[in-house]
Amino acid sequence: MLQNTEDTIAAIATPPGRAGIGVVRISGPQALAAADLVFKASIGIPPSQFPSHAIHFGRFADNGVVIDECLVSVMKAPHSYTGQDTVEFSLHGSPVILRQALACCIKAGARQAGPGEFTFRAFYNGKLDLARAEAVCDLISSTTDAAAKASVMVLEGALSVKITAWRDRLLSVLMLLETAIDHAGDDFEPISQLELSKACKELRNSLGELLNSYSRGRHLRNGIRVVICGRPNTGKSSLMNALLQRDRAIVSDIPGTTRDIIEETLEISGLPVVIVDTAGLRGSCSDPVETIGQGRARKALEIADTVLWLIDGSTPADGDDKAIGELLQAAGLLSKTSILINKADLPAALEEGQLPPAARILHISCLNGLGLDAVERALGAIAEELASAPDLIFVNERHCDALRRADASLAETEAALSVKATEDILAFHVREALDCLGEITGDTADEEILDRIFSNFCIGK
Repeated sequence: MLQNTEDTIAAIATPPGRAGIGVVRISGPQALAAADLVFKASIGIPPSQFPSHAIHFGRFADNGVVIDECLVSVMKAPHSYTGQDTVEFSLHGSPVILRQALACCIKAGARQAGPGEFTFRAFYNGKLDLARAEAVCDLISSTTDAAAKASVMVLEGALSVKITAWRDRLLSVLMLLETAIDHAGDDFEPISQLELSKACKELRNSLGELLNSYSRGRHLRNGIRVVICGRPNTGKSSLMNALLQRDRAIVSDIPGTTRDIIEETLEISGLPVVIVDTAGLRGSCSDPVETIGQGRARKALEIADTVLWLIDGSTPADGDDKAIGELLQAAGLLSKTSILINKADLPAALEEGQLPPAARILHISCLNGLGLDAVERALGAIAEELASAPDLIFVNERHCDALRRADASLAETEAALSVKATEDILAFHVREALDCLGEITGDTADEEILDRIFSNFCIGK
C-alpha cells in the first residue's frame, strides 16, 4: 500500500557495494530539522538556514560522534524532486558508513522509505505525471544507449504531451455531448455526427501510430532475442562463446552436450541482444534429458526475433538438417533466419542448393573467427530494424494496454454513431476512452495501478 506523504522519509539512494561516494536522501516536512540534528557545517550554521540549492561541507555525526566528513545539498520545497524539503548527504561510499548515516536520520525523526517512494511523492505533488515517473524507473534500468534515449524522451514529456492533447480533444467532445444531453428535445446539436466521426478517426490513427511503437520499445527494454539452432555438434556453443568473447557454454565433441537453454545479453549497435544457445535438434533421441532440452529449443524458437541456423559445411546435409528446415518453414521463421555454414576452414561438402530460402547465408568458422564480423553486422542491422525509429516515442506494456482499451472505446463510439445512437451512449464510450488515456498520465489511475508501478522502483528513488 502507498505510504503517508506527509511524514519524513529517508533512504540510501546509491546502489549496494563500495564506491567513492554514497548518498543518503531525506525528504518531507521534517527533513531540514532532521538534517540539523546530524550535520554540522564547517561555516557554523545549520542546514535549515542554508539557501536552497546550495552545497556545504561538514561533518555527519551521531550525538556528537563524527561518522564521516561529507557534503550536504539542501533543496527547499517546492523546488525539489519530490516537491518537499529534501536533503542529500554525499558521504564516502562504505556500506557501513551509509547504514550508520541512515540509522541516524531515522533516529532524528525520519522513517525508512519504501520502493519508489521519493518518485511517488514527485508524482503526488505534481512534479511528474505517471508516464514520466515510470520513465525514471526505465531510465535507471536501461542497459544500452538506445534504451536510455527512449526513456529520456518520455521523461522529458514527449508521451505526456501527446496523451494530454488527445484527452483535451476528447474532453471537448464530451462537453459538447453532455450539453446536447442537457438540451434533449430542444432541437439542439452542439456537435454533428460528422465532426464526432472525424475526431474518432483522427484519434484512432494517432493511437495506432503510438501502439506500433510497443514492439520496438519492448525490444529496447528486453533485448532482441537471437536463437541459435541446429543439429548436434555443428558448433552452436562455440558460436555463442565467440559472439560473447568468453567461454559461457560448454564445448565438446560429444553430441548432445547442451541440454538446456543458455541465455546471455550483449550490446550490438547500441542495442541489447539476447543470445540464446539451444540443445541440438535431431529426429530420434533416446536420452530423456536431451529430449526435454530439444523441447525447450523448439519453444525458444517460437518467441525468437531472429534465428541463427548453424549447419556443418564440412559434411553433407542430412535428415536432421532437412527436419530443422521444415520446422523453421512451418513456423514462418525462414524470413528471419540467417543460415550460418560453419567450419569454412575445412573442405566444403555441403550443397547449398539443398538449403531452403532464408534471409541470408553466411560462411563462418567458429574455430578461427572467419566471417564472425559479418554475423555481428547482420545482427546489428536486424537489431536496428526491430528497435530503432527516429523520433518515435516507445510505450511500455501498461501504456499499450491502456491505449488498446482507449482505441476499443473509440471503435465503440464509431459503431454507435453508425446506428445513430443517442448522445448519452456516445458520451459513455468517449468517457471510457478518456479514462483509459488518463491511466497513462495518472489522471484516472487508481491506487492498485500506482502500487504496482512504484513497487517496481528501487528503494531510494
